[in-house]
Amino acid sequence: MGAGPLTEECVAAGLAAPELRSAAPVRFFRSRLLEGLTRAHPACPYVLFAPVIGWALWAAAMAIGPRWGALGALFAGGWLSWTLLEYWMHRAIFHLSGETDARKVARFVLHTHHHRTPMDRERLAATPFQGGSLALLLAAIDGLVIGGGWQAALAGQIFGYLVYEAAHYAAHHSARPWFGARLRRHHLRHHARSGGNFGISIALWDVVFGTRLRGP
Repeated sequence: MGAGPLTEECVAAGLAAPELRSAAPVRFFRSRLLEGLTRAHPACPYVLFAPVIGWALWAAAMAIGPRWGALGALFAGGWLSWTLLEYWMHRAIFHLSGETDARKVARFVLHTHHHRTPMDRERLAATPFQGGSLALLLAAIDGLVIGGGWQAALAGQIFGYLVYEAAHYAAHHSARPWFGARLRRHHLRHHARSGGNFGISIALWDVVFGTRLRGP
């Protein structure tokens, strides 16, 4: 099948194109808005969110003082909470169940477009809208749940997010990924065999929740 445009109507009808091995860009939507929601330059997350980590650590130190043990614990807890969020977002939201037209389109805009063109570098990272919305939501939750010093937990979460983006890019485009061939195989099994390996930067939660895929 050719790599022609896939409109919203095609997605709703379940006529998704097969996986395309080429890294060449493919347009899926007639709507510029929907097409834009599936594309982001791979550098976007680092340009947008690396400065936020520095600000968050500074703000946490201003809030609770230079209590390095407490700041480190909040940062580590934020990173760990991110790995769990990464797993459940991928499992429950990116692979949203249900076959209604609305769910098919939502699923395609959020994630399925990447499965259709896994080598397209502009369909690996979250868009600024997606990443920014998630960061604001996490900040609101951290502020309510943690209280003083919540910014350090947010810094850990954003750090985990950037590690996730780097690991995802390396899994698809690095001959020798910095995070190891084992974790790369873990992610590529997710592409080859549905139903598991939802963690990307860490395989821990697939082991915990019994969704780890083995084999070729």
